[in-house]
Amino acid sequence: MNYGKAIRIARSITDLSQSELAKKSKLDASHVSLIEKGSRKPSLDALERISRALGIPQHLLSLLAADADDLNVSEQDRISTVARLLAELIAGNGAKRKGNNHRKRRAA
Repeated sequence: MNYGKAIRIARSITDLSQSELAKKSKLDASHVSLIEKGSRKPSLDALERISRALGIPQHLLSLLAADADDLNVSEQDRISTVARLLAELIAGNGAKRKGNNHRKRRAA
């Protein structure tokens, strides 16, 4: 499991900096940085805080963290894409994009 990768993806989706995530999750910024670099494995408590701060369910964060070996599947790219899209929808970015496209259509 690569939780560092998952947190970077989720932060990108939710448009949060490392320091903003640290504040929202009530974790030290250096701790979040070490998790993202892969130098430290997050505790269950830290994962819960981070997922709550990101607005993404913990099990989806785990799916984003899964490597091909963890899932034992041959289509890792598809699973990663689906996980990313689910995270965007849950975080609300999918709805924002739809809303923006909807407004553009009405104006046309």
